[in-house]
Amino acid sequence: MDKIFAKRPNGYQDSISKGIAAAHYFRGRASYGKGSRDDQIKKFKEEIENARNDKNEFIVPVNKDILMEIPTELIPKTPKGDDVTTNLRIDDTFVEDEGWHNASSNYADFIRRHENLHVLFLELGVGANTPVIIKYPFWQMTYDNKKAIYVCLNYGEAFCPEKINDRSICIDGDIGDVLKKIN
Repeated sequence: MDKIFAKRPNGYQDSISKGIAAAHYFRGRASYGKGSRDDQIKKFKEEIENARNDKNEFIVPVNKDILMEIPTELIPKTPKGDDVTTNLRIDDTFVEDEGWHNASSNYADFIRRHENLHVLFLELGVGANTPVIIKYPFWQMTYDNKKAIYVCLNYGEAFCPEKINDRSICIDGDIGDVLKKIN
């Protein structure tokens, strides 16, 4: 089984590699974004309104209302019908099954296909617990892709490296409050 998965792209390992590289590269001065908090929210809203892929799959509704609910039928269940829990690397229950490898491969493929396109790396509430998984790779991919925008929306931890300050939107605040302001 491992040999089958070894041939596939691994988004998790790619993210870890980018995260470690970014941690070394971006050591030093941090930035809190350019402009006021209101300027940052305005830029974030503009990026969200323009966030469409080549198939136009993400469209903000005409009335600008984004439904912030998940339909009950879309909430994942176990084969026995129980609610699923997050699959975190916190203990020996983490599962790297075929589904995980498929998702990891799909993520790695998506990142590769969008390397030099306009990409919005949206980080919502990521703290310092495991920055090498999301925060640092997003910094590195933003730095590498001159068309990318990095958005960090976080209460008390909204910052970016100075080297990507010109393509970053850092908003210190409650996620719910900020999302209401962009609606």
